[in-house]
Amino acid sequence: EAVALLEQHRERLSSRPEIFDYLSFLYSDLDRRQDALEVISAGLQKYPEDNTLLFRKVVLLDQSGDSEAADDAARHLLQINPDHANALNYLAYSYAVKNIRLEEALQMAKKALAARDEYHIRDTLGWVLYRLGRYEDALAELKVAVEGNPEDPVVLEHLGDIYQAMGRNAEALAAFQKALPVAENGKEGLQEKIEALQGSRN
Repeated sequence: EAVALLEQHRERLSSRPEIFDYLSFLYSDLDRRQDALEVISAGLQKYPEDNTLLFRKVVLLDQSGDSEAADDAARHLLQINPDHANALNYLAYSYAVKNIRLEEALQMAKKALAARDEYHIRDTLGWVLYRLGRYEDALAELKVAVEGNPEDPVVLEHLGDIYQAMGRNAEALAAFQKALPVAENGKEGLQEKIEALQGSRN
């Protein structure tokens, strides 16, 4: 009903860029991501440099599984606003996941953190440092990230991965076990890590 109402009045309300953002969220909640992307594209035709719409496009592309297009959208946003913390964080994390351009990712993560000290940005910085093999530095950042949100399964898994890389298997196992019951995705991978560590103790 909310979608129908907004669509009915979209043209009249389109003098405000946030109408496209609201409508895209509603479509996304209905798992209609293509419709959400089309709405954002329509909004960007009217407001091509609106940072909110530009970053919403990044998120939707990522959720759709098109990470390369999402990276391109994030880079485009950073050309318009080089200080956009969310775009910096997104791209730094994407590079870390892909294990590419790590020095660039490190600078972006640091810049994002300087602008906005939030636990998920700490997690990104820690994960980039982990990819660079700087485990002590990575651990310091992940400990702060866990304090920011002790129940985030991604942060807990990253913490476990770093402990495991450092040979601190008992602490790695504890982190993985804490992540498992709250994880929405990746439970199988976490279970495999737990079983491998438990097996190594026997």
